[in-house]
Amino acid sequence: MKRIIVLLFALATGLWAVSCTPDKVAGLSESGVPSAGELDVTIAVDQTTNYVTFTLNNAEMTPMWIFSESDFSTQNNLSRRFRNAGTYTVEVKAMNRNGLSDASMVKEFTLENNYVVPSHPLYGTGSKRWKIASQEFGHMGLGPELGNTSWWAAGPGEKAAYGMYDDRITFTDAGAYVYDPGPDGMTYVRGSSSFNDGTHSEDFDYPSEREETTYTLNGDNTQLTLPRGTFLPWIASDAQLDSSVYTILELTDEQLILAWQVDAEAWQIILEPADVMERDPLWGAGSKEWKIASGEYGHMGLGPELGNTSWWAAGPDEKADYGMYDDRVTFTEEGAYIYDPGPDGMTYVRGSSSFNDGTHSEDFDYPSEREETTYTLNGDNTQLTLPRGTFLPWIASDAQLDSSVYTVLELTSTKLILAWQVDAEAWQIILEPANAPEPPPPFNPGPELDKSEYGDLLAGSWTWESSSFGHFGCGETIGDPLNWWAGPPGAKDGCSMYDDVITFGPGNAYRFDPVDGMTYMNGGVEGYTGGEVVDSPLGDDFRVTASVQESTYTFNGGGEFPSFTLPAGILFSYICNDDQLAAVTTYYITAMWENQIEISWYTPTGNDGGPIAWRYRLKRVS
Repeated sequence: MKRIIVLLFALATGLWAVSCTPDKVAGLSESGVPSAGELDVTIAVDQTTNYVTFTLNNAEMTPMWIFSESDFSTQNNLSRRFRNAGTYTVEVKAMNRNGLSDASMVKEFTLENNYVVPSHPLYGTGSKRWKIASQEFGHMGLGPELGNTSWWAAGPGEKAAYGMYDDRITFTDAGAYVYDPGPDGMTYVRGSSSFNDGTHSEDFDYPSEREETTYTLNGDNTQLTLPRGTFLPWIASDAQLDSSVYTILELTDEQLILAWQVDAEAWQIILEPADVMERDPLWGAGSKEWKIASGEYGHMGLGPELGNTSWWAAGPDEKADYGMYDDRVTFTEEGAYIYDPGPDGMTYVRGSSSFNDGTHSEDFDYPSEREETTYTLNGDNTQLTLPRGTFLPWIASDAQLDSSVYTVLELTSTKLILAWQVDAEAWQIILEPANAPEPPPPFNPGPELDKSEYGDLLAGSWTWESSSFGHFGCGETIGDPLNWWAGPPGAKDGCSMYDDVITFGPGNAYRFDPVDGMTYMNGGVEGYTGGEVVDSPLGDDFRVTASVQESTYTFNGGGEFPSFTLPAGILFSYICNDDQLAAVTTYYITAMWENQIEISWYTPTGNDGGPIAWRYRLKRVS
């Protein structure tokens, strides 16, 4: 406990202590250090979700919630889920500019019920794959009305010679839908469909590709809707794809029956889970293998405290040249843990670790071996402990192995986030199931255009290209506008900015159209008077109402980056800060393709008082 107190006191006082002595800092007083008796603590327990929120109500104080020697947080309004019923305690200290309280307060709270991860029959506890129930009679069928397969019902394995039994479809709790044609890249279509180029006299295999999109499920689970043209493992007609609205005849944990009517023909398909049903998000149906979520932003990260990766967050596949992306870790129901370094026999370690024999100036690959040991998970699934010296796919320091105690920041069937604190450094790693589908390759917009063409090709309408990594972000300079934060695909979904349309018209005319009457605003903005706050779907930023604005722009083709300026108060989608509204704003075109553009702008006085650069990636509206 002493180490924690020393560390957090250092963090609390370090900003002024490095440059000022106490007698030179106005207002500091030893008597002003918080006392335990004055702490005003609220602990709110939600007995339905088992989330507990810890709040320190004292102004100008920072809490220190201590759950164990290795599990603590300085976040106010901290919300944490406890899995098991029981009575728990938390030790509370507080910091202010004068220092850290010597004594502490111990608060007790009670959970009345065990929390069971909600499972939906369609998407399980987060994500669920389905396949054709090929051994069931009628797994494909046709009849005069929905639910009636009297005209034809496929017998067990009847279509084994065709390409859809290895197809997989996935539904997630976030509304994502994935179609995978399987190893053969084929699915099954009717000979009368438009996919037939005239060479097929009967139904046939058709080459198809993996696709990711969305789905909607109505309130009583009786209708499933996919975007127009989205594949199922079986395409019975063009009209099926034109509509992509399916009646759900049955939906249970073990079976999904979809049916659709096309004129006088009613078709159906029976699906079953493609994988063994999980009973626990960590060990699945008894044993579950995990890997680094290499395609996810921040899958490895570093920051000043647990859950904070503001110092460094790895971009998708950033460490692909090193040896840990093929590493696997397995957890079993019986408490066994297996580390496997993968085919290359390597993992990734920091250059400052004792594994370095002096020949490495930076982080490096280190030869490692498969090991089997045990693990323990505490009652509320917030702390994972491995034996001292046990490997994860990434070794950030010797102290990590000396402790081998990890805070579980998130645990679902599709994601495991582990974090660990070593002195003033907090590290984290994001894992995903080893059988998770590989992310699609990044979109290639084609060759970049020459800067001399920017002025002419800027004309037209643009909107957000939200499917790419780094389409939105911020950094230190125009030349490096993503080194602080780079948004993953869809980072601002539901925030009413992705449908905004920006148009550069004849005669240098400019038009901003929010389309749905709303756009998105940074939480620190105070000078926006063009609308009202609607809600806050993500963090502290806000959706706000907005109106169409028409103005003019000025283009400048000179300098390192061609640019255009907008008058004060004219919107360009996301409202970053007050400087963007208060004065003429210059937007720099840092890259351009035929149908995409990257734009950045810079202000020396961001919302936190420091300089900041913002990046937008847009696509041309067809």
